[in-house]
Amino acid sequence: MKALLRSILVMVLISGGVSCTIQKRIYMPGYYIDWMNFAKTSPHPERERMIGYSLNAYNSLSSKPSQESIIDAYHPDDIYCDEGTIIHFPDNAFVYEDGSEIKCTQVAIYVTEFYTMADILAAGLTTTSNKRTLASAGMVYIEAKCHGEKLKLKPNKQVTVKMPSTYPDKTMKAFSGNLNNGIVDWKVNGSIAIEAIESVPDSGVADSPERFGDYALEGRGEYQEGYIMKLSKLGWINCDRFYNTEKPTNLIVKADSIEKTFVALVFKEMKSVLPGYEFSNHSVEFKAIPSGQEVSVLAYRVNEKTKLVQVGQQDVVLGDTSLVQLNMESMNMNDFKNLLSRYN
Repeated sequence: MKALLRSILVMVLISGGVSCTIQKRIYMPGYYIDWMNFAKTSPHPERERMIGYSLNAYNSLSSKPSQESIIDAYHPDDIYCDEGTIIHFPDNAFVYEDGSEIKCTQVAIYVTEFYTMADILAAGLTTTSNKRTLASAGMVYIEAKCHGEKLKLKPNKQVTVKMPSTYPDKTMKAFSGNLNNGIVDWKVNGSIAIEAIESVPDSGVADSPERFGDYALEGRGEYQEGYIMKLSKLGWINCDRFYNTEKPTNLIVKADSIEKTFVALVFKEMKSVLPGYEFSNHSVEFKAIPSGQEVSVLAYRVNEKTKLVQVGQQDVVLGDTSLVQLNMESMNMNDFKNLLSRYN
């Protein structure tokens, strides 16, 4: 009997494409083998496994203060933000997230602007749409609340957002972002237009209203020009264009550790930041990136207790090398902010 059991075990172990679950029960000096879930499987080669993104944007909104504005819930005024964003809500635009009518006469609007590379990098934000490279003109995050409860737009309402621009690009599109796997992934959502707005400089006399899209705004400086976007949802909003990668290449980046570490490629000729995929605790891969582009490979992580920052960076031309080994150095938060400002 024992010989027969050994023969069965050998046959199972050497046979290909078969899996089983074995329960072992001890009876007296011998063993009883109970076969469970016996099934055939097809052998397949092991595939490359992506563990996840190597950066984390979950705390992006805590990287800089937002601007709070209180507006009338039913007849709101336009909101002028500190860095040039102008936001217009139509009348009676809000409902609770479950779709029910709001129970307040005033709504709090919170806007966080990300126009400089320093702000984008400090927040762990990147510019990709389903892994495609984007070049950005800036990002904003818009949130509406009624007595602390989050709101959304009604299905038939749109928010109009104007982003300032010195040299508008007609190929830009309006994007909305969703936070997923540690990054904000951007998707085309809404229309976009470029308009030059002639307005009266500030003086002691009340400004005359000028046109902004299909509504009036007060005069603010001379000949403002910007992107005007109409979107049906709040949250992350971005103005981008797709970058055509004609000669793709790959790059491996290694550091002492990439756990809780922002690792990205920062482009020098456009406002673009690409995330990498982590393979282990020490390496990140960037796939199908454009050859010939000058970038800075940047990695950093912040110690939440000491507030010291471990930073590594190296300038490269994509395609000239397939591997970058970063040396991480410790610095205080002020020095780190000064370092990021050099990317502006």
